[in-house]
Amino acid sequence: HLQAPRSHTHTRQSDVVTHFVTMRFLHLVRPMLCVLPEVEQPDRKIPFRERILWTVIVLFIFLVCCQIPLYGVQTTKSSD
Repeated sequence: HLQAPRSHTHTRQSDVVTHFVTMRFLHLVRPMLCVLPEVEQPDRKIPFRERILWTVIVLFIFLVCCQIPLYGVQTTKSSD
């Protein structure tokens, strides 16, 4: 008789466990979903170049803001 390879059986078991954990998480989070904001689907398909452009802009702003010291925070020589 033919038997399924062990790795295939193991994959099925891990898929079942992953599905169970995901469903349990969703049931726990569901009451709080009404409080979270939603993001609407875009009206048009956003071109890849535009997505990359916005990603680069936001990354640049993030890196600039990382260099601004926070008021009241004492800097030391060992800090990043």
